[in-house]
Amino acid sequence: MAPARRAWRRGWLPFGLLGAYLVGYLVWFVASAGSSLRTFISDAAYLPPGVVGVIAGVALVRRRDLTGRTRLAWGFITGAIAFRLFGDTSWWWLEAVREEEPFPSVADVGFVGFPLLFFAGLALLGRGPRSPLRERALEALDVLVVAASAFAAIWFFVLRHLESTDGLPLALNIYYPVTDVVLIGAAARVLMRTGTRSPALLATLTACALFVVADCGFAYLSATGGFVGGEWLDIPWVSACVIFATAVELRRRGPARREDLVGARPPSLLPMVAVIGIGALLVWAVLDASSGLLVTALAVVAVLTMSAFRQVLGSRQYASLAARYRAMATRDALTGVLTRGEGMARADAVLAAAPRAVSALLMLDMDRFKEINDRYGHPAGDAALAAVAERVRSTVQQDDIVCRYGGDEFFVLLPDLDAHRARRVADRIEQSVAADPVRVGTQVLPVAVTVGVAARAGATLPRLMEEADTALRARKTLRRTQRAA
Repeated sequence: MAPARRAWRRGWLPFGLLGAYLVGYLVWFVASAGSSLRTFISDAAYLPPGVVGVIAGVALVRRRDLTGRTRLAWGFITGAIAFRLFGDTSWWWLEAVREEEPFPSVADVGFVGFPLLFFAGLALLGRGPRSPLRERALEALDVLVVAASAFAAIWFFVLRHLESTDGLPLALNIYYPVTDVVLIGAAARVLMRTGTRSPALLATLTACALFVVADCGFAYLSATGGFVGGEWLDIPWVSACVIFATAVELRRRGPARREDLVGARPPSLLPMVAVIGIGALLVWAVLDASSGLLVTALAVVAVLTMSAFRQVLGSRQYASLAARYRAMATRDALTGVLTRGEGMARADAVLAAAPRAVSALLMLDMDRFKEINDRYGHPAGDAALAAVAERVRSTVQQDDIVCRYGGDEFFVLLPDLDAHRARRVADRIEQSVAADPVRVGTQVLPVAVTVGVAARAGATLPRLMEEADTALRARKTLRRTQRAA
């Protein structure tokens, strides 16, 4: 029990502490209305999650099993957290300790650098395999729709209220909302490419959304009446800092694989949401105008909404067809596992993405498969192959690559697994396949497989396959010798 408790503490204690910190701050914020310490404590509340985020980020980028692009992306994000921590620390010192005006001040150095580095990190996380020009153009249009809608909303609610004063305060009040538009576009691109498969990415995008809300509120308050620490804006800002630190810690404890999208997926709903949102904003803007203008605006909203739904429905239909055709091209029709070409391509990509990690390859061969075909017929042999493939798939992990290499031979790639654990998986496969015979009508077919194992770091797929095949033949020879004895 002691090792289990230590593993639980290592894995979940940081997230529990961060969550408890945020809940405690929110409870204190609600209960401290009118307190003289509200500004001091609210300004200081940003610092602990910032320190945790920087420490976790440094540990993450020092991992040797990360790919170059992933390391650089999270390095930029860690730098963004560090800039934000510098700005928050300076703000706390100036406003809460020295009781000076913190805007504009040296704190803005950190706040100005934060969105630039954050954007660089999101841009790298959103990069994937190079797609055809038409797909890239469609993706760019979707991102522009989201960014343009965000800019319209930010202009309507924030920028048009800015006073015409000159100098640094006005420049900063324009800079922060405008860079928020850029971050929204970058975040939309990442979300459309990767969805929400990665908890670390989902937490990062959630923190980004909270920062945008708080930044826009800050620009509006600074332009209309001035911002003072301890106001409601501290809630989304502190929440964003805590979620940001949680995101980096989640990524640090996650696998080395990149967050890039692999395979076909339906188009994102974000452009449709943006179109409907900008239509609603148009209605809001003309509510005080004549009824004819309002009716026109409502008609525009209806047309835009129907067009958006039509585009998304059509795009999803095409994506479904593309996914079906891709499955037909990449899956073996008899066994349902990957074809030889697709399996080798995916295995090559996994090995190239983590060249320093130890990965294992299993080569499987059915025992006495020719005898099954000769005695029971080829339909029975096909049923035996399909049954073996299903038992192999049910034994290994979902992310492991199972491929029909040819005839009655299969291979399985086990990423991030050493030879000892891979041999245990191979033993489970042999036991699972041989546990029950395959029944085809009234015929009972005994089935079994022999599995060879190879595992090493930095090996190419051909090298692993060669070593696993050698191990397979040696294991078959040993079994024949044992049966003869």
